[in-house]
Amino acid sequence: MIKITGSDKNFNQLKNHIKYISRDESLDVFINDPSSGGDIFCSKNLDETAAFFQDGIYNIPSKKDIEEDQNLKEKNEVLHMVFSMKGENNIPVDDIKNAAMKTIKEKFPNNLFILAIHNDTDNPHCHLDLKTVDCNGNRIKIAPVDLDDLRNEFAKNLTELGYKATNFSRKQKEFARDKYPDPWDGHKPHHYKITGYGKAKYNFSLEEHVEESYYVKFETRKGKETILWGKHLEKLMEQYNITNGDWARFTVTDQEAVVKKIYDKKTKQWYEKTVYKNVWDCSVEGKREVELKPLSESEKKKSEYKILGEEKSQASNITLQSQTINKRQNKNGVSKARALQNTQKTDKIQSSDSKETAVKKHDFQR
Repeated sequence: MIKITGSDKNFNQLKNHIKYISRDESLDVFINDPSSGGDIFCSKNLDETAAFFQDGIYNIPSKKDIEEDQNLKEKNEVLHMVFSMKGENNIPVDDIKNAAMKTIKEKFPNNLFILAIHNDTDNPHCHLDLKTVDCNGNRIKIAPVDLDDLRNEFAKNLTELGYKATNFSRKQKEFARDKYPDPWDGHKPHHYKITGYGKAKYNFSLEEHVEESYYVKFETRKGKETILWGKHLEKLMEQYNITNGDWARFTVTDQEAVVKKIYDKKTKQWYEKTVYKNVWDCSVEGKREVELKPLSESEKKKSEYKILGEEKSQASNITLQSQTINKRQNKNGVSKARALQNTQKTDKIQSSDSKETAVKKHDFQR
């Protein structure tokens, strides 16, 4: 089976995806560079692997380049593909890798691609990132008919390695539905197969300021890989012993209010911010089968803000006013005391002068 799971529209997204498929630079990444004659290189280094995509003929623009240059527009620069063999889990993953690389090299001989093997799940598979601009500067597009051709070639290459592989078209699937049971039949609605989980920076970001979170990866009925992010998920995974291969449903059933106080320097006011974080719950086939009642979008609460400190500010104003009045009173009191002292001094001087005058008159009379 071959499926296109996504694309990179700038160089930053490409590096994030390389980090993901290399399991944070812990797995070997195989590099097919057509400009070097189709030699296969192997690397675990993120920057070294990403540098192969900037060949000088066409360099994938960064997010900043697109934002600053109005002539640049977002395009599918790199396609994400997954190669696997459902129903034949005994196939060595190296054979899946060899068949996948041969398929892409035959179909797109002038395009650079990288490949990483994931064999830590019940369904071993290979992630392949294909650069859409080849070494001649031509851009490719994969139409549905091209994807069907790739599946035929992949099945053919696996058959040559000694494995029974067939590409079923939609009509063939309808014809063979009864003969080949759908692996999804018998499973509870909205329950999907867990294919990976763990801790990482949100969205596998390379930015240092991004906080670490918890993710759960699963495969939908249409074969699409989906990743959920949330710290509540880790508790559920541990509490109900959920692991790869389990069929589970995760949904938001409640919200948790988190209150924070924020001070705005411009308005000089305190605010109370209430954030409602999603609370997840799960149902697991064979372990914890429960009916979940997910919150609708209309039921989910949004962040709220409340102004604090109005009474405090009034009280502080009253305090300041009283302090000002006291200061004025103190100043007035000091002034009055000083005036009284000066008056007393004047009275003393005047009384002493009158005594001296009386003495002089007495002497004069004598």
